[in-house]
Amino acid sequence: MLVCGATGALGSACAFAAAEAGATIVLAGKNVKLLEKRFDALVAAGGAEPAIYPINFEGANGADYEELAARLTDSLGGIDGIIWAVGNWHGLEALNNLQPAQWIRTMHLNATAPWLLFQACFASLRARQGVMMVPLQAKSVTERAFAGAYGSAHAALRNWVLSAASENERLGPRIVGVELPPLKSKLRLAAFPAEAIAKVTDAKLLAPTLIDLFTNAKPGIHMLQSMPGTPAS
Repeated sequence: MLVCGATGALGSACAFAAAEAGATIVLAGKNVKLLEKRFDALVAAGGAEPAIYPINFEGANGADYEELAARLTDSLGGIDGIIWAVGNWHGLEALNNLQPAQWIRTMHLNATAPWLLFQACFASLRARQGVMMVPLQAKSVTERAFAGAYGSAHAALRNWVLSAASENERLGPRIVGVELPPLKSKLRLAAFPAEAIAKVTDAKLLAPTLIDLFTNAKPGIHMLQSMPGTPAS
């Protein structure tokens, strides 16, 4: 399983939950030191030894994703599954105040990049009847005032998931979108710095449900409820 954004709150939690369920994990992200820490923690937890794939999703282009797909196919025999836990949101801002560079960067990382990855890995995912899971922000977040480029990007991402799920329902791969409750993460804190901690869900609590959906859910978008509380150690 390729976990994109494996050093973030959601990606890290999903990597550990998937490894606990028996998956072999490829940790992908740009911060090599943090990837190595996740590697060591997964090994210490007793699962299958993971792999590391350093990549800057913000700067990667189509050729970079083609290379990723080719390398994983050569080394692992193919790609069975992808979890796209990558995102960027600099915070609430009026659309008329957004700088063009910020709009382009946000749209690329949150909407274009996962499509480029999907396209590059499509042949392997179909051949192995694999799964691509894409976490989504709730419409109550992305369709509100001041959601900026992030809201527009997630609207595009949601539509992409629905289209891809329908197009590939018969022959695969299976495309699963998951609308998340508010998560405790740097991204959420940047957007809502005054939000009460009791209103957000720790990704570690949510991850086992996400992995269950990854394994069993039908194509399309599924909604998850909040799970406030302290994760088990």
